[in-house]
Amino acid sequence: MKLKIKFFLWTTVFLIFSIIFTYVVFKGNYLPVADRVDNLQTKQQLSSSQDILSKLSATELKDYQGNKIILDVSIPFKKNIIIHLWASWCEPCVNEIPELIAYSKNKMDTKFIIISLDENRDDITKFLKSFPDFNSEQFIKIWDESNQLSKFLNADRLPMSIIINKDQSEPRFIRSVVDWKNIIL
Repeated sequence: MKLKIKFFLWTTVFLIFSIIFTYVVFKGNYLPVADRVDNLQTKQQLSSSQDILSKLSATELKDYQGNKIILDVSIPFKKNIIIHLWASWCEPCVNEIPELIAYSKNKMDTKFIIISLDENRDDITKFLKSFPDFNSEQFIKIWDESNQLSKFLNADRLPMSIIINKDQSEPRFIRSVVDWKNIIL
């Protein structure tokens, strides 16, 4: 009888520990891709597209060479906007870039704002040599050296994309690699 009680108690403790461990480790970060793309709620209330674009316009921005950028994102906007946060040290980001570049070539109605979170300008320069098409005029390249934008956008993982559809007021946050071949604005 004592053996059955000990077994029951140890099994219960193990199950409780497993449930707590699973919650603490995963905290809902491993949702199916469809849920991450369309239904992800951030820790804070999601900003409107207007809030995001106003913040970008009001922030002193620099390009990858450290030159100041004046970002004109007039409202109502005439194009869809994709804001893409990445870093050269982020392997999923690097793997995603060729698809993003190919996707951009077919989207003349979309403005791409590419924000690097690299700490060092040399890392960005080396990266751009590997992907010369990333230097096209279709991409507005921003270096978030101070991480001011990434904090505002609540970038808790990379890559991260924000899709602002010109016909909708709410942006879509994607906190994972995007299948750019099949993304729908």
